[in-house]
Amino acid sequence: MKFLNSCFTLIAIILFSACEHKEVEGLESEGKAFITFVHASRLNGGYSFYVNGEKQAFITGIAGYERLKPVKPGISTLEVRDLNNNVIQKQTLNLINGEQYTLYLIGKLDPVDDSEKMQFFVTTDDYITGTNTAKLCIIHAIPKGSNLDLSINDEPKFTGLQYGKATGFIDIKTTATNFIALTTKPSGRKMMNFGFPFESGMIYIVIVSEIKGENSTTDKINMIDFKAYSVN
Repeated sequence: MKFLNSCFTLIAIILFSACEHKEVEGLESEGKAFITFVHASRLNGGYSFYVNGEKQAFITGIAGYERLKPVKPGISTLEVRDLNNNVIQKQTLNLINGEQYTLYLIGKLDPVDDSEKMQFFVTTDDYITGTNTAKLCIIHAIPKGSNLDLSINDEPKFTGLQYGKATGFIDIKTTATNFIALTTKPSGRKMMNFGFPFESGMIYIVIVSEIKGENSTTDKINMIDFKAYSVN
């Protein structure tokens, strides 16, 4: 395992990439909701993210992101547009004051059917960590890919993770190395099985982007990591 600028690579089977390590900062939560925008598609094109017609982020490439952008709470229209300003998807949500959300862009430009088309989904999350704790979230970003089971230190944490879904943020104690395993179903093959010293106060978002024998000749996982926020 090699460490470089907060990124790590597990040579041979699993490739982690596009990590970015940013400094912690506080958020004033009064009168605001917060959205983290994550590009979880294998497409490298640039996409713009809008809330109520106002551009919040422009992201290129898988595992690109903008974290916890403050927006006005209430009934809101979320949009993703391509480089030609075409709307990929539009969704109306009631954003709650002080809540933290994550928008994940997934899919393909040349879909075989609607299940593979470019789209996004939104989750409600908690980006605050406790003492000696990090948080980990896994996103399944492979259209028609096998369901996945997640275990940490041989303890099942999530079963049957489907395409276009996320595990939500899972607390991980950072007092010792944690062993993470992802298993494909129904084959039972471990596509990810390694120990990693997660850092206290960090958020880790892992995008499962390739599964060996399904959409690739290798397994590939892209990771984003950044400091957790404190909300005032």
